Amino acid sequence: SDCLNSLKNSSGFLGHAGRNLERAEPRLSGVMSSPLSEAHDKDVRPFLDVIDKLREVGIDEDVPIPQVVVMGDQSSGKSSLLEYISGVPFPRGSGLVTKCATQLTLKAGPKFKCTARLSNGENVQNVESKEAVAGVIESLTEELTRDSAFSDHSIIISITAPDVPDLTLIDLPGIVRTTTAGQDENVIATVNKLIDKYLAQERTIILAVIPANVDIATVDILERAHKADPEGVRTLGVLTKLDLADADMAASAVEVLQNKTKPLKLGYIAVKNRNNDELKRAISLAEAKAIECNFFKEHPVLGNMQNRDSLTGVARLTSCLTNVLVSRIKDSLPAIDKEVKKQLATCLHDLKALGDPVPTTDAERSRVFISLSMKFDQRFKHCANGSHLSGTNKSLRLYGQVRRCWDTFQQQVHATWPDALLRLGDKNEDSEDNESEDGERVKGIFVFGASGDYGKPDLSFEEDRFHDKNLSFEDVKKRQTLQLEKLIARELCELKTRGLSEIYNSQALVYFVEKMVQSWEAIAVTCLQNTVKLVDAAQGKLADDVFSAFPELRHSIRLTMQALVHSNVDAAEKQLALTHVNEREPFTLNHYLLDTLNKIRMADFEATLAAVLEKHTAELGTPTKADGTPSSRNVKYASKSGVLSDMKEWYRSERSVGSSNSAQEVRELIAVLHAYFKTASKRYIDVISQNIDSSLLKATRDALFPTCMQLSSDQATMVDLFAEDPQRKARFELLSAKVVRLKVGAAAMERFC
Repeated sequence: SDCLNSLKNSSGFLGHAGRNLERAEPRLSGVMSSPLSEAHDKDVRPFLDVIDKLREVGIDEDVPIPQVVVMGDQSSGKSSLLEYISGVPFPRGSGLVTKCATQLTLKAGPKFKCTARLSNGENVQNVESKEAVAGVIESLTEELTRDSAFSDHSIIISITAPDVPDLTLIDLPGIVRTTTAGQDENVIATVNKLIDKYLAQERTIILAVIPANVDIATVDILERAHKADPEGVRTLGVLTKLDLADADMAASAVEVLQNKTKPLKLGYIAVKNRNNDELKRAISLAEAKAIECNFFKEHPVLGNMQNRDSLTGVARLTSCLTNVLVSRIKDSLPAIDKEVKKQLATCLHDLKALGDPVPTTDAERSRVFISLSMKFDQRFKHCANGSHLSGTNKSLRLYGQVRRCWDTFQQQVHATWPDALLRLGDKNEDSEDNESEDGERVKGIFVFGASGDYGKPDLSFEEDRFHDKNLSFEDVKKRQTLQLEKLIARELCELKTRGLSEIYNSQALVYFVEKMVQSWEAIAVTCLQNTVKLVDAAQGKLADDVFSAFPELRHSIRLTMQALVHSNVDAAEKQLALTHVNEREPFTLNHYLLDTLNKIRMADFEATLAAVLEKHTAELGTPTKADGTPSSRNVKYASKSGVLSDMKEWYRSERSVGSSNSAQEVRELIAVLHAYFKTASKRYIDVISQNIDSSLLKATRDALFPTCMQLSSDQATMVDLFAEDPQRKARFELLSAKVVRLKVGAAAMERFC
């Protein structure tokens, strides 16, 4: 009684510490101190309860929370300290006894009640008596470490009793310096990793247990704590085994307790744990505290220590821990609440992205299948129509990709003039007529004639198409024109028909048109193939996205869509083949043919006239004005007779009909072919693009949803199709569980934030 009064009245035992003691003492005498109990319940208990609730639902897996963690060397007195604080026995033995973290949740209550479980929620047990706690901890430890020396899971012991403080402590395995016979060689690294994990959490209060019967300079936990907490603001030192310390060690302990050696902001407190004799006699906590009080009071060294009562005793220790813990909880709750809500928002977003839970009935499967198929159908329609939704992935802008494919097709068709005709010379590679004047092959994509839509060279192909890179465009054009004229002339010799073929050789026209169209056919097939690849890729990406939760259904949808696309390809190929048959026979009602032909002829005339004028133009010199002064400009004139003579000669050579003028027949046929190429190629490009669009793109778009729905006819098949992706299932369950605990945690903190 005197010791209890001394503790109550000590200058260091104030605030929550005094209230904790007041709560403990009346229970020993059967009297309740109501005002102090009410203050405790108002100022302390709610904050401890909210952290216990967060820990109970597993928030500590997501966000660090304030906690008191007991650390120290093996045999430093950790287990004895926990026994002293809780009043229940802990497993004892030589070597490493603690093989996982043990959470000890203490709550003051009218009678003893204890539960034990694993942190994963398994093996919940009701412990009937204090004496049975050690055996339960041993059995749970054995279960957790059956397949390994240590476990990442923890044991949770919850105790309600009239003689315990309101406090939660986490006990870790003791620091291992050297392994012993039979121990795993990795035990040191494993224990260090576990301890470092808790040390690194900035909201953890480090309760460093230090035996007083060793040199404090050799105590490893203080060095580790200093690295994690260099300011010492969250480290509290506890000196144990002072009853085993000699006078010199006790003197050193006084230096430590007075914060002169290895100073900490939270300081040090000395305790005297129950010895073996006291444990055998099963003395009560009240008796143990009285014995402890007398020990420090009567100790020859410690008894004379200044502020002894504020630096010694388990009651003082629990008071300090409660004060520090509650203070840290108050400071941390707003930040914890913010982190929990942020993670909750992220989890809800990720959970929504995973989609609905897996359907388990036929009706649910049908509903989900129809919903997903409609979503797939609508998104493909947007892709195929070019009506892209906001935020659409660029890789899914199908219509834009197809249009670029058609643009390439158009450029390739235009580039076949006059290459398609020049390639006719490939059938006789050794022919002298197939070579230019300097013996080199001449190929290109330049247009014959001086005007037209395609009169500019594609310089990107210049180096590949011409051996002499130093030739100008005009030189190349002239060589190409000469090559084409020679080739057409040779072919015309073999295409003579009955009738006036020199005036109009229809068979030659049909022959050359057919060759031009044949050069287009491969380009059109390539365009169709490229469009099919784009459609397949877009549907595959959409299927992966829409049906991501169900791999079997996704795979089946992709196969079904591929079959649909390739069935439409057959129809498109038939349309292309029919178009090619029609295009091989020259035909048009478009006046553009004659307009283009006249433009070509006019361009030829204008070029000749310009050359003639240049030839017959001369300078008169510098004339004078009316007033007799010299003019500032030179006067030029052209000889009328010379111009008329040359132009008549040109007309006779170009336009006169005569069997001896084969050059005129060649040039006229080339002009007609060029004009027809321009007319027919425009029509061909539009028709082919429309055929691909209607037979492939639109047909696939319109048949997509009905084709998908064919899969839903067999319910047995649907069961297999809706088999959930194991990874998706695991993630869904993980996120769902996290959302639940985050919501519970947010609700628990609502009144404080």
